[in-house]
Amino acid sequence: MKKVRVGVVGVGYLGKFHAEKYAGISEAELVGVVDVNGERASEIAALMRCRSYRDYHDLFGLVDAVSIAVPTPFHFEIAKEFLNHQ
Repeated sequence: MKKVRVGVVGVGYLGKFHAEKYAGISEAELVGVVDVNGERASEIAALMRCRSYRDYHDLFGLVDAVSIAVPTPFHFEIAKEFLNHQ
């Protein structure tokens, strides 16, 4: 069975938990994590053994699903871009 490729946009307090859960699911492959704080993205990526990104656009074409764990006012725009990019 092919693994579902996932990413997490925003790896602050809650986003870290999203990344941890995906990393622990055998049917999922955590492709990468994104955060505007590059140091935080790198830290979480190292813990989860995936790639880090500072720009969520870098995940386009690499993932089948994404968790958006950024501040609420940004959810719609980011989700819309992912849906339109498919």
